[in-house]
Amino acid sequence: MRRNTLRTLSISLLGTFRVELSGKPVPRFYRKMQALLAYLAAHPDQPFRRETLAELLWPDLPADSARQNLRRALANLREVLADDDKDSPLFVASKDFIRLAPSESLWIDLNEFVSSPPSCLIARAAEHCTPCLDQMERMAELYRGEFLERFTLPDNQDFDDWVQMKREAYHRHALGLLERLTKCYEQNGDLGRALIHAQRYSRLEPWDEAGHRRIMRLYLKTGQVNAALNQYRVCCQVLEKELGVAPGAELRSLYESIQQGIPAPESTPPSTPSELPRLASERRQVTVLYCELSSPQEADPEDIAEMLHEPQQTCIRAIERFGGRITRVHGGGLLAYFGYPVAREDAARQAGLAATQIQATLNAEYPRVAVRQGIHTGFIVTSDDPNLPDTVGATSGLAVRLRLVAEEGQIAVSAATHRLIQGYFHCEPLGTHRMRGLSRPVEVYRVVKATGAISRLTASPHPFTPLQGR
Repeated sequence: MRRNTLRTLSISLLGTFRVELSGKPVPRFYRKMQALLAYLAAHPDQPFRRETLAELLWPDLPADSARQNLRRALANLREVLADDDKDSPLFVASKDFIRLAPSESLWIDLNEFVSSPPSCLIARAAEHCTPCLDQMERMAELYRGEFLERFTLPDNQDFDDWVQMKREAYHRHALGLLERLTKCYEQNGDLGRALIHAQRYSRLEPWDEAGHRRIMRLYLKTGQVNAALNQYRVCCQVLEKELGVAPGAELRSLYESIQQGIPAPESTPPSTPSELPRLASERRQVTVLYCELSSPQEADPEDIAEMLHEPQQTCIRAIERFGGRITRVHGGGLLAYFGYPVAREDAARQAGLAATQIQATLNAEYPRVAVRQGIHTGFIVTSDDPNLPDTVGATSGLAVRLRLVAEEGQIAVSAATHRLIQGYFHCEPLGTHRMRGLSRPVEVYRVVKATGAISRLTASPHPFTPLQGR
């Protein structure tokens, strides 16, 4: 039994799912066993009811069959992981609950990744920051990739939704960690280390213009003017390739200042946050509208910006009228959230009404302005920043890409949005389309016009049985 006493179990959930026993990779075991172990490892201090786990992993089976499969999976896991030490078991299992057993021989990367470094409450100086920076460096190294990278359970939407929620939360935590490291090193004058973490931040969040601006300013501080100019071009390529949009005014202004040799306007002095952003836990359904304005007749960027100013204000008024919250502007485009920060049952319908009003108003008042719109409904993991509801951009990114399917003057919506607005709007199918970053094609519809329905009863495509004798 000495072998079991020295046994250690290492579980890595960030990046490719990996399990090692006493330093050696555990031979592959079947997918449902991996899912069970990953779920328990992601909540190491929490016991789960057997019914909950059985329903999550075998949702299509009767309750008795699902629980039998769970018992078999747990027994197989114990065999694969050599869990035969009754004095120090890997699992604590009772008649009703299952959990991982707390043990010094159990290492899970998430435990260290989400730990909080000490708050910066003392005078900031390199000698005081070293322990905190060392800890954050170790935490950042643990983020080898997204949570359970490329791991899915076929035909199990609930499990995949849980994985996606965790991916977004840990991705945002990694971004907050890298941003804090960048600011700390910049504060301490170590611009080389600051640049390393700023570049990694940008690789994780390539369409975040603030991240590209941060890199450009660090390049300038280190005298690398050509590198700063090239970073702008990299950002333009990424935004065009990923989202089909142009960079915003602030980034363009910084680029032009560097080109002309004018000292770039100073950003807010780097400050070290007292603590990392808290891990988000609220998962919320929202509808995202992306509205792109363009002027095909104009070629000069300044003339385009001037021409689009008034139409853009018209769009903003329409979005706000129907309860949308505008969070980002990309060139001539507007990104708005419906159902955030206050949840609304009719968020998708309100987004559709805003889009159709925008289309009608621009056609009537600004015929030289072309408009294309995309709408998608999906789940987001909310952040502490009210101006950044979709921290990873999976939902908003799809809305932005959907407008590429639409022709000028059209409103393209995903199947998820179509299910919610069906009956409120006349829609036509636009077929299925491959979207960058998605493994499955997306079914797309075009909104033609509103039907005039004002409630789910009148919007329902299926007639209700009339009440009798009431």
